[in-house]
Amino acid sequence: MAERTPWAAGLSFSLAFILALALPGPAQADALLDRLRASASVAGPPAFERTLRLETDGETAPLVRVDRHDPALPDGERWSLLSIDGRSPGDKERDEWRKQVTSQQPPGYHRLHILLAGQPDSIRQEGPLRIYHWKALKPGALGMKGPDFSGRLSAEAILDTSGQEPALQRVRIYAAKPFSIMMVAKMRAFEATSDYKSGANGTPFLVRQTTRTDASIPFRGNGVIRSEARFRPLTKQPHTTQKLTRGQPAAG
Repeated sequence: MAERTPWAAGLSFSLAFILALALPGPAQADALLDRLRASASVAGPPAFERTLRLETDGETAPLVRVDRHDPALPDGERWSLLSIDGRSPGDKERDEWRKQVTSQQPPGYHRLHILLAGQPDSIRQEGPLRIYHWKALKPGALGMKGPDFSGRLSAEAILDTSGQEPALQRVRIYAAKPFSIMMVAKMRAFEATSDYKSGANGTPFLVRQTTRTDASIPFRGNGVIRSEARFRPLTKQPHTTQKLTRGQPAAG
């Protein structure tokens, strides 16, 4: 089977969801949000197995990739690529995957205090749901190598306050309007939705991330990329098959 290397896979993100209409209240200090970010700041990167399904315009079939991240392993061995489309990956595919995982932070709750830094622009309550909105992310919020377009993106976070302890339910990152990157690439649409459930010791665990990107990139073409990633927590150190031999996700 021929190897496939989908362009800009590291940027692919999205799923639109509907929120009930309500007038947002003015921004203010919020104790629940402060507690959430303080908890995230002391949480470590999670150990997970990720199954990513990626659909790219022009491809006849989606790509399905399975990899793992285990922060308990030594530097350079934390990421492992298990399979692509149910088979052992080829050299070119391993190289492309390695570029992607070393250019980004491992996803998860542990980065929430960085991603959602600063005072939200509005806060509103809809029944048990407390909804926060940021018009623009802070510089470096995405934690990616290369051009930083964090400030061109907006964010929403939803907390469920119906239980004894507030629970993080969803985080949505999106572009409110098209923008250019380095005056070369054009991002027509960008959206990422991350769903969380309570994990070990009550710490939120990322269980699902859906993404959509519509971009124009020189020498790579135009098109829409959609992805769905599902995460399974690892309860013990996994046996790895394809180790990342050098480099690791940048600290941030």
